[in-house]
Amino acid sequence: MRRPSDLGSGGGRRSLGATDRKPPRLLWVRARLALPIRRVTPPSLAPAASAVASAPTHSVTIYVPTRTSPGPADRLTPAPDASTGQLSAAEHGRDRPPRPSSLRSNVAWMGMILAASTLIPMVTLPHMTRALGAESFGKVVFVQAVMAFAVVFTDYAFSWSGVRDIAGVRGEKAVLSRTFLGIWGAQWVLTLLAGPALMLFAWFHGIGEGDAALYVLGYLGIVIGNTLFPVWFFQGLERMGEIALIQVATRLLSVPAILGLVRSPRDTALALAIQAFVTVLAGALAIAHMRRRGWITWQAPHAVAVIDALRGGSSLFVSKLGISVYTALAPIVLGLTAGTTAVSYFSIADRLRLAGQSLLTPITNALFPRLSHLYAADRAGATRLVARAFAIMLATAASISLGLFVMADVAIRLFGGPAFGAAVPVLRLLAALPLVVGLSNFFGVQVMLTNGRARAFNLILAAAAALGGIAIWPLTRWLGAVGAAVSIVGAECFVTTAMAVYLLRNPRLWRHS
Repeated sequence: MRRPSDLGSGGGRRSLGATDRKPPRLLWVRARLALPIRRVTPPSLAPAASAVASAPTHSVTIYVPTRTSPGPADRLTPAPDASTGQLSAAEHGRDRPPRPSSLRSNVAWMGMILAASTLIPMVTLPHMTRALGAESFGKVVFVQAVMAFAVVFTDYAFSWSGVRDIAGVRGEKAVLSRTFLGIWGAQWVLTLLAGPALMLFAWFHGIGEGDAALYVLGYLGIVIGNTLFPVWFFQGLERMGEIALIQVATRLLSVPAILGLVRSPRDTALALAIQAFVTVLAGALAIAHMRRRGWITWQAPHAVAVIDALRGGSSLFVSKLGISVYTALAPIVLGLTAGTTAVSYFSIADRLRLAGQSLLTPITNALFPRLSHLYAADRAGATRLVARAFAIMLATAASISLGLFVMADVAIRLFGGPAFGAAVPVLRLLAALPLVVGLSNFFGVQVMLTNGRARAFNLILAAAAALGGIAIWPLTRWLGAVGAAVSIVGAECFVTTAMAVYLLRNPRLWRHS
């Protein structure tokens, strides 16, 4: 038996008196009847457990440190009451850790979330393009593109690292609270820093009459709204049903408002104001739901936890930034080189592409936390799930790409009208992306990242960012919206090919031996 002083604080879930290669160092005892908290450090666990259980007049609750896998943080798990053998009502209530939903239900809920964020806005898109016209609609989507690029910095890859960290500690409220507040606090710091930077960009770019309001509303609705709604927290808990209902309900509110109030180019700011109100309302309702369920102990985040969150997501942030150089940056560069009308052509084609590609997102978002857990706990189960999911992903993505290519002309006429005919060749080029991006997400996020291959993942994306960042300027200057599409498709094809080659050279990552 190793001495208690030699033991680490981690370990698995243990019962008193059980032998283990890593027994807990400390036994925490809390008396339920006004006893002070005290720490017991016995030479062995069994005598301490016996002494506590034999206390004649007080019932006690015994906590032993455990560790969730994966994740470095310890947690405290309540043992049964020493006198009754049952958990108290408090442990059965709000302090119980949230139970994850099944993978199938999470996929279904993610589909509803994507319908709220992508498909519901498509209902108002034909009205927006016709009411605002190509130039004013181009202003709206240019501001949205600038704010989406700012979200890359405020999100800081927490949509990946936050999901991973929350999934690793979701079994204990204290550790879950500390992890959530650290990540969320880091997001708010980055969000507050992004505000002045965005205003400086708008000033250097040259704000036209009334354009300042567009930037303010875009910052409020897109940047602050994204931070206020911690989707990564619910993904890590695998509790997508709650936020799906919130997003669908709030997004539906925007449909009658836009259709009834946005009637001419003079209503450009009003269109952004409606969208800002909806996103902020959704975030406020999500936080209220978290408080009602009691999942988090709310307090100011510790500076150390904020710094740890930034450090933990730094490597994945490089990957996110690399992706954004050749995706989110494309409409911004296009607006600077070819004007907002070209941005409107590119944007309507890209929105249709994203609407089709969003059908893949419920699969990928539900798979990531599940595979993160399985690769740590049941590698054979993870490889079996990878094989099944790859077949589904390939068939779905190929069908979406083919449908977009064939229906490009009809889709542009329906959603944009005759004034957006120049967007048809753009959509036919972008139609390849659901297949290409679906494969790269599967190879990179679902397999490489869940196996801890972030360095190779980052190198591939950094190379793609360099190629895309160099190519996008001349291509958009020479070919306009078509050039922006060519640069994105080329960069994504490079990413998918490089990741496929890496996995073929490392078959143990996806094949069970």
